[in-house]
Amino acid sequence: MTFPADDSQLPQPEQVDPETTTSLPGSPVKGGIIHVDYNVEGSDVGYRWYARQKLTPRFPFGFGLSYTTFDYADLQVEEKDAVIQARLTVKNSGERAGAEVVQIYIQPQDGRYVPRLAAFERVELEAGESRDITLTLEPRVIASWDSTRSGWAIKGGHYQIRAAKNAEDAGLAAGLDLKAREFGY
Repeated sequence: MTFPADDSQLPQPEQVDPETTTSLPGSPVKGGIIHVDYNVEGSDVGYRWYARQKLTPRFPFGFGLSYTTFDYADLQVEEKDAVIQARLTVKNSGERAGAEVVQIYIQPQDGRYVPRLAAFERVELEAGESRDITLTLEPRVIASWDSTRSGWAIKGGHYQIRAAKNAEDAGLAAGLDLKAREFGY
C-alpha cells in the first residue's frame, strides 16, 4: 500500500459536496457519496500512479519498519528459456534477527511504462547472516495485452531490473536485453 504525503497527491483529491450528493444508509461519508472515476489512474494504480505522476509519497509501496537492517549485493539477472531470473545476496547487517521482503522491479529503457513489481520474496535472517536468493519474474507483469492477437506480448529490448526495499528505493540495478515473445493465457 502507498500512503500519500498529503491529500493533494491522491488521484481524486476533491472533497465530497454534501449539498449535491445523497447519503446511503450506513455510509461512512456523512452527508454524501464518494464518486470515484477509475479512468483517472488507468492501469497505473497504486504505486505505479505515484511513479507516473512523479510524486514522492510519505510511505511508498513495500515500505516497512524493522528492528534490524539489511544489505543487498551482487545482483545478477538473466533470461534463459523464456524464464527471467534475478539472483542476489541479502545480508542482515543489524544486531537482531529479522525478516526482509526483497522486491524486484522492472522497467523498459524506453520508459513506455513505469517500474513494475515483477517478483518478491520474504527472507528471514539471523543477525549477521547472509543468503543467496533467486527470484523468478512474472512474465505477465512485463508484457502488455495485444487485443489484435488476444494474447500477451513482451516487447524485445533493454530493460532495467532493480532489487529494492520498496517502490521508491534505488536499490541495486542491472540491465537485461529481452527477446520479444508472445504467449496466451
